[in-house]
Amino acid sequence: MAAELRTYRHDTDFDRVGDFLVETFGTSGGHINWLRPRWEYMHFHPLINQIDIDSIGIWESEGEILGVVHPEHSMGEAFFEVRPDHSHLKPEMLRYAEEWISVETKSGSRIEVWIDEEDAEFREILIGAEYVSKKRHDPMSFRSTGGISAEPVLPEGFRIQSLAEDDDLYKVHRLLWRGFGHGDEPVDDTEDGRALMGIEGRKLMGSAPNFRRDLNIVVVAPGGDFVSYCGMWIEPVHRLAYVEPVATDPDYRRMGLGRAAVLEGVRRCGLEGATEACVGSTMPFYLSMGFEKRYGSELWSREW
Repeated sequence: MAAELRTYRHDTDFDRVGDFLVETFGTSGGHINWLRPRWEYMHFHPLINQIDIDSIGIWESEGEILGVVHPEHSMGEAFFEVRPDHSHLKPEMLRYAEEWISVETKSGSRIEVWIDEEDAEFREILIGAEYVSKKRHDPMSFRSTGGISAEPVLPEGFRIQSLAEDDDLYKVHRLLWRGFGHGDEPVDDTEDGRALMGIEGRKLMGSAPNFRRDLNIVVVAPGGDFVSYCGMWIEPVHRLAYVEPVATDPDYRRMGLGRAAVLEGVRRCGLEGATEACVGSTMPFYLSMGFEKRYGSELWSREW
């Protein structure tokens, strides 16, 4: 039976797409889909309201999902999830992204798309459609959850804990605000339109179905401020831990705090049954902790 295209319906499709990603999980073979935790993180990230959720397209046949095209945190950027035995859908999925996920520019329209670095078939489709490589890559690195000491070494006066022990949203917000370079101190986001990045945004993230406060790790400074953070998500079927997000207050960097937070998060996920942890990065920070790149995606664009 031919694949039928329809618009995403969040109430019924959120879990179905998640199950589809678990079913099609793999790290090789010409096309690599997202991990389920990234799909969940996308929907409960404060920036979800910056995309048109109705732009997500689903291809299915007899109740089975065959492919999904979607943005992440902004329009104009498309991602492709496809069942390995239905790669023939890629040209149609690309046309869909051009129509529904592209953005208008001064000179016309633009779309950027991410594909697996090893997907030669999709690369040829893009070249034939006059796409240009942006020379940008998004790697995924893995390490075992084993071999980590139960006691992270911290400078005197610092301690490590989880959000299950103290879920102070303002402290979390201040740390992530400063850690990701938004400014020295959080603004009054109810006045300047930044509410999505404020306390309400942190509440949204904490409401995700698989958000585990006991696996979200913070380092606490002697004065009580949260100064380093590591978010962790578990995908139990494949026994994976997904690292996202990680940030350290600029005033407390190069003290080993971020490393301690990440390794403690990985260790706790190991105790929960995860055998591997993965992170979307090849920064030396992660490589020094034993993460190694396993696969990656590359960015292509087209303007017309």
